[in-house]
Amino acid sequence: MNTEIQMTMTGPGCSRPASGRGTGARVLSGLFAALLWLGIATPATAGDGAYHVGPGDILMVSVYGQETLTGRFRVGPGGAIGYPLIGDVDVRGLTTSEIAKRIGDELEEHVPSGKAVSVSIEEYAPVFVLGEVEKPGPYPYRPGMIALELLAVGGGFKQPTLTLDNSRLQLISTEQDYTDSQLLRFSLQVRRARLQAEMEGADDFSFVPPTHDGIQDVDALNRIVQSEKNLFKVRKDSFESQDLALQAQRPSYEQEITTLEQAVKLHNDELALLAEDVKAMQTLADQKLTQLTRLRETQRSYSVAQRDMLEQQSYLARAHQNLLDLEQRRVELRNKRNDEDAADIREADLEIARADQKLGSLLDTLSELKKAMTTATDAVATLTTTYTITRLVDGGYQEITANERTEIQPGDILRASQKIDRLGPQLTLN
Repeated sequence: MNTEIQMTMTGPGCSRPASGRGTGARVLSGLFAALLWLGIATPATAGDGAYHVGPGDILMVSVYGQETLTGRFRVGPGGAIGYPLIGDVDVRGLTTSEIAKRIGDELEEHVPSGKAVSVSIEEYAPVFVLGEVEKPGPYPYRPGMIALELLAVGGGFKQPTLTLDNSRLQLISTEQDYTDSQLLRFSLQVRRARLQAEMEGADDFSFVPPTHDGIQDVDALNRIVQSEKNLFKVRKDSFESQDLALQAQRPSYEQEITTLEQAVKLHNDELALLAEDVKAMQTLADQKLTQLTRLRETQRSYSVAQRDMLEQQSYLARAHQNLLDLEQRRVELRNKRNDEDAADIREADLEIARADQKLGSLLDTLSELKKAMTTATDAVATLTTTYTITRLVDGGYQEITANERTEIQPGDILRASQKIDRLGPQLTLN
């Protein structure tokens, strides 16, 4: 007897036939996982286009010329950081530029360079995934992350309770694997293009999704491209900010060099005059017209001036070296980013090659499954998927009904569950 089992899906984000979740359940671990683990942490954006700091985030606060005021500070549950000299600083809901201004204003009462403050996000509050997933627990947050990405990092759903082992479900699962692998390959291509643009020093980054790859989820493609565009802009702004911070030190070094050069010139003039005094006193002493003690005093003054001259020249050499070190740090900043991008490009190329091999294997598997697929159906089952997010809002936790495309925020706790309910008799394929 030939039979076929028809599957329908219900629940948020489920609009196509469900698959058996054997290998398919864990295929989600591939979907978007590269985006999370291969990416670099960058600011999330709120409605006004800037990330607003919250509990659990770690901030890097830098104050020019004040090493004791520079360091990493974790935002506490109450939304404040403990900062030297000024105590607790409330940063909840503020952008990094607003935090820098607030700290700078407070520091003006204690240090003269209070305005030279920069703040960046060193690390975001972790996010958590719970429920019927393979690897529940905390994971690093990635700006722009959606529920489906966090689920993929957690290993995807566990295999549902009801097992429907037949060619039809295997075909659906393999087709889903193929679609996920296409999407993963696309994300790697976009990421590689963004890294290449960074290495070339491009002012902007854009990527047009191809129309010939057969990927139907256009929204997912656009989301991936937008995420990489945001990452490009944030990394570019961060690099330029660090470079500008180094350049801002240059005028002080140049002023120091100018001052020391003037001091050296004055010492040269003074030495010339003292040399003439020594020569004149020596002549007078030879003629017994002055006492030797006066000659010795003049010679000692000349020696002191020479030592002062050497000291000023040493300071000048050190100032020149500081300026050279500053330029070297700028070069190292650029080289470090280029080296990181080059290494990430090599890794992306390797992952793209692996994705191509997997797509080829899946195509062969699909061909074989279609040949072996049965044609009749005698049972119906439903696959129910639910997502809920526990989020800290205004000091209290709230439960939010979500779907696979709901955007995750730092500190969120995602609970995901999935089950298959059999509505008809379970039949065995012959």
